[in-house]
Amino acid sequence: MSTLARSNVTPAGHRRRLRSWGVLAALAALSVLASACAGDPDGELGESVASSPDQPELVLEAALSPGDDPFTASGSDLDADDVSAAESVDHPTVEIDGAVDPAEALAAVEGGGPGLYGGSGDESACDVGAISAELAADPDKAQAWADAQGIGVHGIDPFLDTLTPVVLLHDTRVTNHGYRDGVANPFQSVLQAGTAVLVDPMGVPRVRCACGNPLAEPDTSVVGEPVGTPWSSYGATPVVTVVPADPITVFVVVNIHTGQTEEIPAGNPTRPPSPETPGTPPGSSGEPVDPTIPTDDLGEDPGEGPVPERDATTCLSRYGELVVLMTPLGLDPLQASQWAPRAQQAAALVDAGQYDEAGEIICTLVDEMETEYQNLLAGG
Repeated sequence: MSTLARSNVTPAGHRRRLRSWGVLAALAALSVLASACAGDPDGELGESVASSPDQPELVLEAALSPGDDPFTASGSDLDADDVSAAESVDHPTVEIDGAVDPAEALAAVEGGGPGLYGGSGDESACDVGAISAELAADPDKAQAWADAQGIGVHGIDPFLDTLTPVVLLHDTRVTNHGYRDGVANPFQSVLQAGTAVLVDPMGVPRVRCACGNPLAEPDTSVVGEPVGTPWSSYGATPVVTVVPADPITVFVVVNIHTGQTEEIPAGNPTRPPSPETPGTPPGSSGEPVDPTIPTDDLGEDPGEGPVPERDATTCLSRYGELVVLMTPLGLDPLQASQWAPRAQQAAALVDAGQYDEAGEIICTLVDEMETEYQNLLAGG
């Protein structure tokens, strides 16, 4: 098993009609990207998220334990042998900010780096469909879960579709959320190496599969004695904290059984369609929908001729590609003032159920970004 290394760390001319569940899924993914750069400027949480306790604890969470106040039954597909394999497998060195005393260190690691996460071969580490189904069966729980993630309740399934199942290869510090008294209760915790999690497009853990709990980046200002039973390897190496990377399209993971590195595409496109989440539009429970067939009588716009159809899923896919392509050239679309506010606006429209309007915005953004990308390639 390797050690941790020291390191310094064409504008739209026609009205586009965008329909189908694929549209909602695409725009929910946009919400993930937009919120990653927007943060929570007002420090406000959803109504179903409790404030942090006055005397916060640092809770140790063993890989297979659901912990206290789980949101769902376990969706982890790992067993004790898998956890042991994840703790002992050789993997590439992860670069961190080194520390004198590794037992006390918190090591910042960029999401998605080789050696940070593992995989379980052909089998997924997490039953995402089971987590989705349990949330769908309990509207109050679904609302609390969505609030903790900063999304609308109708966006739970498409949000889950943007997440990638992986296995932690290091003990990892997170902000966890338990479900108690109808709300999500945040607390600081350390997850054992071998824990199955879902990570977002920036490589940050967002769901703990053993309990369905929402996760977020940790509050590293919390310092205190750990609560719970430590595992045998706890304290042998630094606990890592994952910071967002640039948007990731392919994760490089280590097969916990073979030690071989593997590439897995970001997202969770192969999971079975989930039951309809409370608050989602009718007919959006995963049935195949032809995006070229309108759901109402669209006809033609007067004076515009035939209305061209464009699937927002295609627009969002290209949006993500352009973010990855343009950022190394010196222009980060997630931060650019001409685009970031509108991306956040589109995310807000998704939460309000205004999918057509949100689709218009993201496709227009892609048109503008395509032009600027060509200028960057030309040295303009």
